[in-house]
Amino acid sequence: MMKKTESSGSGIGFLFILFLVLKLTGAINWSWWWVTSPLWIPFALAFSLGFVVIIIAIIALLLFDKPRDMFINRIKEISEKRTNAQKNKKDIEEEHED
Repeated sequence: MMKKTESSGSGIGFLFILFLVLKLTGAINWSWWWVTSPLWIPFALAFSLGFVVIIIAIIALLLFDKPRDMFINRIKEISEKRTNAQKNKKDIEEEHED
C-alpha cells in the first residue's frame, strides 16, 4: 500500500498555478496581486502573527515589570532578614560562651 501524504504547501502551489493559468488564458481579469496571493498571503499572515505576539510580549513586560520588581525586592528583604537573624543567633551564642 502507498501512503498518501498531504501538505498545505502543495495546495498553495496548486492554487497559484491555477490562478496563473486562468490569468494567462484570460479567463479571469484579476490583478497580479491576487493571482500571486497564494504565494504571499501565508507569509503575510505569519509575519502579522509574529508581530502581534511581539507587541503583546512588550506590553506584558511593561505592565508586569513593576510587580516583578516588587517580588524581587521582597525576596531580597526576606534574604536580609534571614542573614540578620543568623548573625543575631551567632552573637547570642558567643555571649553565652563568654
